[in-house]
Amino acid sequence: MAKPDKYPLSLTLLRLMYKHLGPLMPARFGRMAYYTWFSPTRFRMPERERMALDGAAIDSLCVDDIDVATYRWGDSNLPTILFVHGWSGRGTQACAFVEPVVRAGFSLLSFDAPAHGRTEGRQTSVLQFVDTLLALQQQLGPFHGCITHSVGGMALALAARFGFAPQRAVCICPPNAFDAILHNFCRILNIPPAVKREMLKLLYATHGSLIERFITVEHNAADIDFPALLIHDRDDPEIPWRDSEKIHHAWKQSELMLTDTLKHHRIVRDDEVVAAAVRYLVERD
Repeated sequence: MAKPDKYPLSLTLLRLMYKHLGPLMPARFGRMAYYTWFSPTRFRMPERERMALDGAAIDSLCVDDIDVATYRWGDSNLPTILFVHGWSGRGTQACAFVEPVVRAGFSLLSFDAPAHGRTEGRQTSVLQFVDTLLALQQQLGPFHGCITHSVGGMALALAARFGFAPQRAVCICPPNAFDAILHNFCRILNIPPAVKREMLKLLYATHGSLIERFITVEHNAADIDFPALLIHDRDDPEIPWRDSEKIHHAWKQSELMLTDTLKHHRIVRDDEVVAAAVRYLVERD
């Protein structure tokens, strides 16, 4: 039997509010959900990431008038592999990749997207992720490779439409489309159907229904001309592994690797996954 999700007290209380008060005041809670949709949570950094942070060269890069925190391990003159975290993530989640990437003779670069980690802001979107990737490429690229986690893969595929072009990429647990992200968001916050409908009204009013196709990875991946390895866990409770399967079918130069029992977050620091990702990026002509 799967273990139930564990939530911090603040999120537990929020879930109870949505469950019991949301159906009574759907418009009000729909507006709240809309605001929350663009407001990532900043989670406490675990010790393994703090240890990696001690060896990083910390800097910043201005993107959309925001100072985006950057982290680099290894010599900046060496070919660089970029790590892109997911929603509510941070650049130090690249910690498991530091030693193998540097040992292979490369530099590892990561960052905290706007409203994430040490970077300022309270709200953001995948579009600001894209702006950040393009700015990083322009000022610190080109990149030998790129490793993404979760929404980071969606940002990479969209950024590729605007010229983001690492030599190759590894995308771990990428969501394919808007509906996968929305389903997970509603699951985490325990959002009832009436509140979800009100939230969607606001999303479509402010961003338009075309945004769904615009950010869909399989739609964008069809035109990507660099190769990729897609890695997804069959037991991922947040983003179904079938999303990677759909992306794989659309991305002409892609390979698909499936794992078991690692779920959505532990997969990024699993030894076999890390080794496979690094091998794919560095052991090729």
